[in-house]
Amino acid sequence: MAPYPKAFEEFVNQILLKSIDTEWVSHVDKMQQLRLLIDKRVTGQKNPLQEYQEDSQRLYKIFRNSVDKAILKNFMLSRLEIKNNLKVTFP
Repeated sequence: MAPYPKAFEEFVNQILLKSIDTEWVSHVDKMQQLRLLIDKRVTGQKNPLQEYQEDSQRLYKIFRNSVDKAILKNFMLSRLEIKNNLKVTFP
């Protein structure tokens, strides 16, 4: 059996990990910014905990969408090279 099915599985795993990792870093940064913004909203008449929960749910949906797009982008634009081992070059 050729090594290509195993190499493709490894390729897909690397794409998934790279996409999630990249987007997770961005998501954590956005969540920290949200926390700072919510701290500044305390002076308003709104419940800061409720606002944080609503905004964080919205940001999580954006994060999931970003991961999907990053997976597709990485899958379509990455270069796959198989010699002795697998080498993936991401865009």
